Amino acid sequence: MKLPKTIKIGGVDWKLNWGIPEAGAEDKFGETRFGGSEIWINPGQSPNMIPSTLLHELIHAVLLNAGAKTTENGVRALEIGIGQVLRDNKWLADWLKAGRVV
Repeated sequence: MKLPKTIKIGGVDWKLNWGIPEAGAEDKFGETRFGGSEIWINPGQSPNMIPSTLLHELIHAVLLNAGAKTTENGVRALEIGIGQVLRDNKWLADWLKAGRVV
């Protein structure tokens, strides 16, 4: 699946970039830049890691947008936990998008 070039977070269109944001950052899987509303994803990582990296960077963007502070370990915990819940419960994303109550 080809991903879009932007993603809306908190009413702001964030640009999704596939590449390395700057020289010397080749070892980073991803990076979130609040000032430019940009998310960078390193395409050189294992394809199995890209969805987790994107979710990780989205969590950074959501927290930054809300003015919330957390540690990298906190973001990683949310990435792992939310990612696993969504993978194990395929119905959940559709249900959340529909905004329905049982």
